Amino acid sequence: MSPNQQTYTHKARHSILWRLHLDAPLILGLMLLLGYGLIVLYSAGSESAGLVERQMVRLGLAFIVMLVMAQIPPRILAAWALPLYTIGILMLLAVTFFGVTGKGAQRWLDLGLVSQRASGWWTRWLVQ
Repeated sequence: MSPNQQTYTHKARHSILWRLHLDAPLILGLMLLLGYGLIVLYSAGSESAGLVERQMVRLGLAFIVMLVMAQIPPRILAAWALPLYTIGILMLLAVTFFGVTGKGAQRWLDLGLVSQRASGWWTRWLVQ
């Protein structure tokens, strides 16, 4: 191979997805699923464009969070795994003793200004 030829790996390293630590096939699959989900939402939501627009805003915010999380080195995430796991277990135990009943089940923690489902935080930490 001559010095002027670049390998695929070299070209891939200069792509924006590589610099952002994102996998192109995974992003493509995600976008296809999100597009299909928006079509289903539009159909099931009485063809409400406002409902789809609000969901697109939420998806945009989630995409930004994904980009930020992709920039955090795995060793840092691993260092935070045990403390976050412990906090999650403590929050689930707090629901048992101090939980507020809402929507027919005792799964809410009253945090003063807001009520929060402990399982919601638990799920976010486990997925990461």
